[in-house]
Amino acid sequence: MRLSLYALLFLLLTGCGLFRSASIRRDIYRAKLVNAPVNDTLHVENKMGLMMVYVKVNNHPRPLEFIFDTGANLTVLNSNTAKELGLSSDKTMKLGDSQGSSYEVSVINLDTLQLGNGVYTDVLAAIIPFPENSMIPCMARDGILGYHVIRNAQWAYHPGDTILVGSISDLRGNRTYENVEMTGRKAPVLSLDYNGVRYGGVLFDSGSTGGLDLKKSAMNPHMNSKRFVTQIDGTTQGVYGNVLDTVYRVYNDTVQVAGIPLLSNVDFSDKVERKIGMSAFGNRHFIIDGQNERLYLGEAESDAVLSRSYGFVPGLRDSTLYVANLNLQSQAHQDGAEMEKIIYSINGRTAKDLLNTDCGYLKMILFFSRNEENLTIQYSDGSVFTYQKHVPRGELLNEN
Repeated sequence: MRLSLYALLFLLLTGCGLFRSASIRRDIYRAKLVNAPVNDTLHVENKMGLMMVYVKVNNHPRPLEFIFDTGANLTVLNSNTAKELGLSSDKTMKLGDSQGSSYEVSVINLDTLQLGNGVYTDVLAAIIPFPENSMIPCMARDGILGYHVIRNAQWAYHPGDTILVGSISDLRGNRTYENVEMTGRKAPVLSLDYNGVRYGGVLFDSGSTGGLDLKKSAMNPHMNSKRFVTQIDGTTQGVYGNVLDTVYRVYNDTVQVAGIPLLSNVDFSDKVERKIGMSAFGNRHFIIDGQNERLYLGEAESDAVLSRSYGFVPGLRDSTLYVANLNLQSQAHQDGAEMEKIIYSINGRTAKDLLNTDCGYLKMILFFSRNEENLTIQYSDGSVFTYQKHVPRGELLNEN
């Protein structure tokens, strides 16, 4: 998971499957809402800007925690949850995550999946053991709800609310919306404008709290007024684990969707595909309409929040805190911070303290992002430094 400052973690699962047979591809799109019409108000939990919903599978009594993820074209079930539900399968497929990793995984057709009052049948799900250090179970411990289910209805999102309204009827009412074409049966993609250039095929990813991601090749001389912050990033996480990447970020820039200006970080990297996440849309009311291939974008209902940084991001792996993301132009780097450098404590909290608390690392990151203007880190060599949250300035393109 790439960690920014205001939204320090975000889920980057696209579920882009490298499907080895046409029959499995067909199975994905068989998911069907069988008790329409449905007009449903769901309780959701906001997990760092992502929507966590409760579903029931095959009439099992326990409500399961799933991330509502338009960026995942396939539903994913944690292998521990599958075992609890008594589900197993000898059918497999090759499944890739957003970080370019792919493995052969078990897949199963769920008889029923209930989301609110809506009942879906023939839902293909991949059974995946989440990595030991994965934060995904701390955000939704049971799985990820894919777009092949989501696209069967309209879904209205209100920032700050703990509800998600679903219907097969038009949810726009008397509100005013910009009508954004969002095509794709596999995953929803749209077009947007950035720095005077139109980009098509941009994945709308409600399973990411990031902003706009573009290929590094999109950096060009026309961006000579932009200031880029160079980061070495080891926090980006797919379902199979983390990868190391170099990211060039423009903080708090303007992206336009249907002429509407959106505040967003813009990240350039060799290891990403075009996508835009919830931090760009999260202060606006919107409706996802998969059947009509539209995103109805409403007015802002709260102020957009500037993204800020301490200059580094801590990670937790194998009972050890370490530097997992580093701004190469930051004070932290000037003070000797290096990738993988061991950290003894952060604001007095050690790795042991975090491990003794359920999802302690995620809770620490949430607390810091919301409440702490300063971070004091003590490295394993005893050296101590304090850093203030700020908007990084970055360097002009010809200075990089």
